[in-house]
Amino acid sequence: MKCVLVKIFIVLLSIVSTTPELVAGSRFSADRLQQAARNFVMKELGAGVTVDRIGRLHDQEFQQADIIARFRKDSRPNAALYNVIVEFVRQGRVIRQLTISYRVARFVMTPVAVRDIEAGVMLTAGDFRMERRPANSLRDEAPTPDELLRHKLAVGLRAGELIGSDHLRARGSILRGQSVTLIVRSGSILIRTPAKALADAQPGESVSVMRSGTRTPITAMANGNGIVSISLGAEEVLQ
Repeated sequence: MKCVLVKIFIVLLSIVSTTPELVAGSRFSADRLQQAARNFVMKELGAGVTVDRIGRLHDQEFQQADIIARFRKDSRPNAALYNVIVEFVRQGRVIRQLTISYRVARFVMTPVAVRDIEAGVMLTAGDFRMERRPANSLRDEAPTPDELLRHKLAVGLRAGELIGSDHLRARGSILRGQSVTLIVRSGSILIRTPAKALADAQPGESVSVMRSGTRTPITAMANGNGIVSISLGAEEVLQ
């Protein structure tokens, strides 16, 4: 805490030394207070945000000439606003304080489809571009370019549509119409046979498949990487 106060004090000293109206340390202009408070907010929140001050801010004048202004975050939670408490201190005692409120908007780099893309397509670098978008416009965390290049689309997208994590298939997903290997386990017996997926499925989900040469759907478990499996009891027979 002492280190933070020292840094803020140094910033204010630099403002005083370069701004005539603040040389005496008894008058703080609204513009300078706004700029110092905004710098404090941006340093606290980091990159990827924009802040807009709410309400009017007035010059602060004092009879004394040795006033220091220091900034801290309002500890009371407020989801809509970021409130900065400005304390005016003389000889270690707070003699006045005010609150400067900011509306904060967070932005993230988000992938956007540059063309219409069909479901099941493995994405390439030419299928999307990264754009800066408000974080609250996203349904979930935006995937990174590296994540996009390792996945297929779970649904079709139109040009200009945001690409979210829920649009991507997990690695090893099964696609409808895909040729898969069906593994049948019955006690100590294990049989591998070719089949075709009748629906899309993520690893760990149930999926209907049809063995080659048959017309009877079978419900199996998607294991990923083109493999599905089913376990039969001692009395069961695979149709």
